Amino acid sequence: MANIVWDDVLGEKPHGLAVEGKTDKVIIEKFLDAGGWDNWRSKLSVHVVNKRDKVLQELSKNDTRIWGLIDNDERSTREMSDLQEQYSRLLVLPRWTIENYFIDPSELSQMQIPISKTRLDFDKIDDYLHDGIKHGALWHTLYERDAFQFCRGHEDGYPMAILSNVEFDDATIATRLNTWQSHLNATDIMPLYQQKLAEFEQHRDENYTKHIHGKYFFSQVVVQKVLNSIQQKSTDYWLELLTESITYCPDDMKALLRQILS
Repeated sequence: MANIVWDDVLGEKPHGLAVEGKTDKVIIEKFLDAGGWDNWRSKLSVHVVNKRDKVLQELSKNDTRIWGLIDNDERSTREMSDLQEQYSRLLVLPRWTIENYFIDPSELSQMQIPISKTRLDFDKIDDYLHDGIKHGALWHTLYERDAFQFCRGHEDGYPMAILSNVEFDDATIATRLNTWQSHLNATDIMPLYQQKLAEFEQHRDENYTKHIHGKYFFSQVVVQKVLNSIQQKSTDYWLELLTESITYCPDDMKALLRQILS
C-alpha cells in the first residue's frame, strides 16, 4: 500500500483515524453514525492502513491531526500502556477484537436485525460462554509464554532459527530445541492456564468484552449455532448484516471516539 498523504485524505477535516482493516472502518463509522455525532464526517476521516504496524507507522509521522486505533488483542495492560506512552495519539479498542461487539446476547438483542427475533435464540450463546472463556484463557496463557513469537516460522522463530543457516553445530541445535520445548511444557502451562481461567472467573463482567476471542467466537458460535439456524450464510454476510443493524454506540466505544471528536 502506498504511503498515505494525509493532506489529500483529510482536506478541510481536522482529524484522521488510521485503522487496521476494512471491517474496522465500516463498524467504527456505523458507531459514529449511531453515537449522536451528526456532523462527524465534517470533522473526521477514517482510513484503512492494513495491519497494526502500519497504524503505528502513521502515528510515528507526528502529525497532530492523526489518531490510530488498534485491537486490544491478548496484550497486557502494561504492554498497551507502554505503546500509548510512545504514541500519544494511539487508541486501543476497549474489547479483544471488533467482533466482540457482536457476541453478547444482551447487545445483539438490541440490534434491529431484519430477521424476526422470535426465530433468533440469542440466549443459546450463553451455553457456549464457558467454552469461549476457556479458549480465551488458553490463548492468553500461550501468548504470555511467547508461543506466538517462537512458532511464527520466521527466521528468528521455529523452525527457521536453526534451518536458515547451513553452518551450525549439534550443541546449538539441542539448546534451541530445548528452549522451544520448555515453552510448550504441559506441566508448566496447565497450572498457568488454570490460574488465568480463575482470574477470568473473578471478573465475569468482562466475559464477552475481554475474555473471549471475538473473531473465533462470532464465527463458531454466534454464526454457526444461532444465525445459521435461520439460514446458511457466510460469516462475512452476517457481520455485514449486523453492522447495518447497529442502532446505538456502546458506552466503551463512545468514550473512545469522544477523545477524537471532543
